[in-house]
Amino acid sequence: MTNLPEDLVRFYQDGPDWPQTPEQQDAERAYRDAFLRSAREAAHWKSIDKDAIDRAWEERRCARLLAEVHVPSSQYFGIAGLDSQQVVYKREHLFEASRTRGRVQGFEFVRQCWLALLDGGVDERSIANEIIQPWIESVSEWVATEITPDRLDTPRLPDQDLSERQCRMIEHAKHVIATSDPTKPYAILKRLNEITREQLQWLWPGRIPLGKLTLLAGDPGLGKSFVTLDLTARVSRGDCWPDMPLFKQTPGNVILLNCEDDACDTIAPRLDKAGVDDTRVVLLEGVKHFDRRRQFSLESDLPRLEETLVQFPGTRLVVIDPVAAYCGKVDSHKNSDVRGMLAPLAELASRYQVAVLTVTHLAKSGGSKAVYRAMGSLAFAAAARAVWAVTKDPNEPQRRLLLPAKLNLARDPDGLAYRIEDGRVVWETEPVTMHADEAFATELQAQTKTDNRGHERQEAMAWLRSELASAPMPSTQIIADAKEHGFSERTLRRAFAELGGRAKKGGDGVWQWQLPNQLGQQDGQEAP
Repeated sequence: MTNLPEDLVRFYQDGPDWPQTPEQQDAERAYRDAFLRSAREAAHWKSIDKDAIDRAWEERRCARLLAEVHVPSSQYFGIAGLDSQQVVYKREHLFEASRTRGRVQGFEFVRQCWLALLDGGVDERSIANEIIQPWIESVSEWVATEITPDRLDTPRLPDQDLSERQCRMIEHAKHVIATSDPTKPYAILKRLNEITREQLQWLWPGRIPLGKLTLLAGDPGLGKSFVTLDLTARVSRGDCWPDMPLFKQTPGNVILLNCEDDACDTIAPRLDKAGVDDTRVVLLEGVKHFDRRRQFSLESDLPRLEETLVQFPGTRLVVIDPVAAYCGKVDSHKNSDVRGMLAPLAELASRYQVAVLTVTHLAKSGGSKAVYRAMGSLAFAAAARAVWAVTKDPNEPQRRLLLPAKLNLARDPDGLAYRIEDGRVVWETEPVTMHADEAFATELQAQTKTDNRGHERQEAMAWLRSELASAPMPSTQIIADAKEHGFSERTLRRAFAELGGRAKKGGDGVWQWQLPNQLGQQDGQEAP
């Protein structure tokens, strides 16, 4: 049982809500029609059209951004105390979301089959004509099938329509390839007794490990970039860490990827104020191919980062701020894609024993669990061996808290506090004994209280409209009546002010409350 406004609908393919209503059946019809159009287009490919697939995915992402809404699970299920959120669709965008889903999945069905056939040794020139085009007939039959509320049909895969002779040819080709091709994939194995034990090394002891990925997450405007530049300056000059003032570190080079701040008027001046050794800091500003310059991509340009590490030996820190800007064509919300992108980066960090610090914003949803609050896929937090969260101190707006959210390699350390003063980070010496989960839980509770107060004021406003609809009333009477209905005088006065109400003193000396639609009456003396 769900509790949703009329303008929202839940995902109908989640089980018991398969296309039962005419509206959902229309959406399913749009999905099937779009699937068929993609399949017919793919039937004319000479090879997999990656550009067409990418365009379909981009159209899909745009449609989802317009269609998706996150609602609290407590509202969705009608059960108080649930911290998570559920994804639903705006009713007005359900049709378009279904259409773009069909567009993408039609291409993906063909792509996956195409790759499987190539792996099986089928001549690529025959795939479209001899396999995909005959398959279109079964797809057309599926599209024409009546949509019923008790089941959700799916199209046949292209290779399900292969003839018996074609299947035997593919199986034979697979056998030949598996037994004779020296380039075939193979498992990489290593016995445990062949592994050399090594001591874990730290850039910032107990906080940022060397050879691993670390994630720094926080809302915009809290000084995350200031923190990364402060760390950069400390590494470059071998300075002490804020919580270890007596222990200097080995100076090292730093590679910065920062696409949000200008190098000339922001990054360099901030580093200067932090005391940087600017001979040890390199900005990786992009990649040039022939005469074209483009943004660095973790998906395709990791060799360029490795070349930079080789060119600048002794590099101890790589900062990627924000990491979502360097994902290339990878969907930053898809776990499998993000894991596939970050795994080579983690391997590179391990080989060169460099700390890779990635920066991200916080998502609005995710509840009080800090690792779920990082923007995009959970894989960003999962791949990182250390996750740090930046939050505001609720009692001091200018004070920032750097709090542990996850540390796989050691026990969680205390947090730290800092302020931004005169364009640089000023750290406090005293530790902050708080976990990021506690900070987000406190923030969530405060937000809930604020929402409750706002709801109470809305109810008071509705009550005032009803009570004062016909004529003004004495203020003492309206306040007394409000208390009987459970409204405090403070809430009532705020609601009255928000409605634009006015207090007037009548000829009998009694103060009257009235709403704007009654202000055409004769004015009296205003209340102080």
